[in-house]
Amino acid sequence: MKRAAAVFFAFMILIFSPASGSYAAGDYPSATREFFVNDFAGVLDEDTELSIIRIGESLEDLTTAQVVIVTIDSLDGQDIDSYANELFRRWGIGQKGKNNGVLILNAVRDRMIRIEVGYGLEGALTDIETAKIRKEYMNPYLQQGDYNGGLLNGYIAVVSEVAGEYGVSMEEIREKLPSDTRMKYDFYSRYRPDSGNHRDSDGFIPAFAIILMFLVVDGIFFRFRLTYMIIRIAFYRSLFDGRHGGHGGWGGGDSGGFGGGGWGGRNSGGRWSSGGRSSGGGSFGRGSRGGGGSSGGGGSSGRY
Repeated sequence: MKRAAAVFFAFMILIFSPASGSYAAGDYPSATREFFVNDFAGVLDEDTELSIIRIGESLEDLTTAQVVIVTIDSLDGQDIDSYANELFRRWGIGQKGKNNGVLILNAVRDRMIRIEVGYGLEGALTDIETAKIRKEYMNPYLQQGDYNGGLLNGYIAVVSEVAGEYGVSMEEIREKLPSDTRMKYDFYSRYRPDSGNHRDSDGFIPAFAIILMFLVVDGIFFRFRLTYMIIRIAFYRSLFDGRHGGHGGWGGGDSGGFGGGGWGGRNSGGRWSSGGRSSGGGSFGRGSRGGGGSSGGGGSSGRY
């Protein structure tokens, strides 16, 4: 009798506990009609959502690539890498055959970020590059509870890298935005990584002192041979890995950043579903969907 009871309870545990690495269909939300931003955790304001949508639409128009942000309340113990990979696949982010999609997933209560990269963009957004975006462009804001700043800042950083892979400048993306939303200096300048926010302004002094000390030691003991070797390595590396030549980034003509506002109300029309791109109107977004792209498993994840 005891053995039968033990077998029964073991069977019930097997049935009702989630299998390792697999998730029930209900754990994955459907994409919203806006597609480029899916704030299921409710941490973004409308201006930020509108900015992300317009920038995402401009990028897709110019390159066919898609960068999508998703916020969820919690992973409930699930692995963020596997979750992001599966959500990416279900939504089909990026274009089929090109696999040029990127998913930025934020699990808010878990304080976790994952940048998942499609096969076609793994050269532009390496694991090192996505980790840098998380740590330098997103974490300083997210750690202070500024989800609008962190997610928008990270989104623009990812878009900049993707655009550069296609030879498109951020100025070209900005020019495709509606004229009354192109630049909001007073508000969005704080999201720029070179604005000085969340950075140690005194960090330049010790860095300069270290470099100067290195040069002095190298000159006295090695006749600058170490410096010459470093310069040669840097030169050859830039020669063979210079994939982002002149894509604008955060400087130059993009000094104002991207602004929101003036795009009207939120779409009331349905959810994303399989089939062609929705042609339904609505002033919040034009109604977008994934193009059948696949995730390559590249990217990075971590806590903030």
